[in-house]
Amino acid sequence: MGIGIKEIAAEAGVSIATVSLALNDKGKVNEETKQRVLEIAKQLNYIPNLSARNLVKKKSGMIGLIIPDITNVYYADLVFHLNLEVRKYGYGLLIAMSNNSVESEKKSVREMLQSRVEGLIISPLNIPVKDFSYLENAPIPKIFAAAHYLNSEIPAVECKLREGYEKITNAIADSGREKLVFLTGNENVLTLREREEGFLNCCRERGIHGEICRCKEFTYEGACKAAAEMLASGKDCFPFDAIVCANDMLAAGVVNTLTREGIKVPENVAVVGCDDVIFAETAAVRLTTLRQNIRKIAECSAEQLLLYIQDGIPMHTERIETELIMRDSF
Repeated sequence: MGIGIKEIAAEAGVSIATVSLALNDKGKVNEETKQRVLEIAKQLNYIPNLSARNLVKKKSGMIGLIIPDITNVYYADLVFHLNLEVRKYGYGLLIAMSNNSVESEKKSVREMLQSRVEGLIISPLNIPVKDFSYLENAPIPKIFAAAHYLNSEIPAVECKLREGYEKITNAIADSGREKLVFLTGNENVLTLREREEGFLNCCRERGIHGEICRCKEFTYEGACKAAAEMLASGKDCFPFDAIVCANDMLAAGVVNTLTREGIKVPENVAVVGCDDVIFAETAAVRLTTLRQNIRKIAECSAEQLLLYIQDGIPMHTERIETELIMRDSF
């Protein structure tokens, strides 16, 4: 067993209550006694029992995080930065994966409440969700990170994706490419819809051809299949001169499929992704991409939640600018 305050009290020749006051800096112990207690605690390698302390305070010292998929590099980066941020405020991070399932997300919320987390950060599912009352009704502070559910009252920190995809499409149009396709997923997922609207709005404004292609599976493999189908439909020549993708994972699938079939990127067709995850920079054909500032999303969402918990400062929705990162695929 580790050293406790009883051993410190015995060594210092003071009461257990005096040791507790000194260690917690309550100001009711004279300075000389306080310093003697602290020095003895240091010599004995005393480690506070945070679980017991939080139980007395009726607090867990934990923030809950629910994400759709830890294998996706985007969410792995988000977890990394959120963990750093909550620890700056003296909290730990309890992580659950919803696996893109409403039932799993509901269960995760229940488990978080049972674990007595003091606040909740949610990165929404990448599927349509009509009823998210289980989130709205959770009786703890909460905030969305990276996206939100349509019509939810929960504050969110996310990027300006519609404007970002207008930025991408304008850049492609400026290069003289006129036959564009947007490779995406389910139109009822809010963040994908915002990307799509930005793409189509710009195509209409610039008077260029823009089509929508939906992956049957919103995965790397799904993107490879979609690119192969585009190749098959082109017969003698590829039907598009630019493919705008909903994320870097899809873009990587497109680039790898096209290059295997002898289609040169970007000479024959430009490919653009979104997120700027690590492999966008390290891929054989480095991806041009729309950077979402994952670190800033983490910083802002954690800061808002924890300042609300600690000081009652109201939370609000915040939208962050994106940045077009030019590399080799365009």
